[in-house]
Amino acid sequence: QAQRLPSSTKPVVDAELVQRLGDDFIRADQAEALSIALVQQGQVRYFNFGTVVPGGQQPPTEHSVYEVGSVSKVFTSLLLAHAVVNQRMALDDDIRRHLPGRYPNLQFKGRPVTVRELANTTSALPDNLPDFESIVVGVKPSDRPAALAAALARYSDEDLLRDLNAV
Repeated sequence: QAQRLPSSTKPVVDAELVQRLGDDFIRADQAEALSIALVQQGQVRYFNFGTVVPGGQQPPTEHSVYEVGSVSKVFTSLLLAHAVVNQRMALDDDIRRHLPGRYPNLQFKGRPVTVRELANTTSALPDNLPDFESIVVGVKPSDRPAALAAALARYSDEDLLRDLNAV
């Protein structure tokens, strides 16, 4: 059970422990880069590990931008669960049933891609639409997050459906 510290107790950040844990995380191949920001009594301390250039030697900084897409998977799963519980869709539905227009390409050997396959990431569809790799070709690594954000800001529902029809 969590206990509240008296307001006079000042928590102590063990910088050596944070450094060791961050180094261990990178050595264990959990990520290419890691940044930790600790806020204590209004003071911010940054700890940065690894590299923001895969295979390179450019360490992250407190200004590095990280993708946090996994949180969106939780919300998407909740929306899907509600749709299934409310019988608006079934996990084994052909995904084309829920799309406007025709998508003859969203099948393999005559078997349609299903909602279940989208949810458990076994559909073999591309990870990202639009194709992130094509957006960042020739863009400096430090400018890639901004380039992706700008491209996604211009990316419409019509663009998504067109790209989906082309996969």
